[in-house]
Amino acid sequence: MIRPQSLLTLFAILLPLIFAAGPWTPVNPNDPDVKRIGEFAVSENNKQTGTKLVFQHVVSGDSTPRGAGLWYQIIIAASSENYLVSVWDRPFLPLELHAFVKVKN
Repeated sequence: MIRPQSLLTLFAILLPLIFAAGPWTPVNPNDPDVKRIGEFAVSENNKQTGTKLVFQHVVSGDSTPRGAGLWYQIIIAASSENYLVSVWDRPFLPLELHAFVKVKN
């Protein structure tokens, strides 16, 4: 049986690792994983809002390690407009869309 004190100690050690973020680094807009993130963002936004945007390409962006995954903030082109999107990509978990905001071209 695990003692409560041991559980609290383990939690205190792991919590900062789960939410830790490293430095932001530029992404390659042509990277298939980055494209996958952009396509997901458009698809998820369409589901949530009922819009029918069409993904075109990734314009630019950055990523940072966060916990066991990567946090992306990228600008995508969709239906002739640019959007800033934030997506959290973690292994073995579904992608999470956290922001989808229209930006000036």
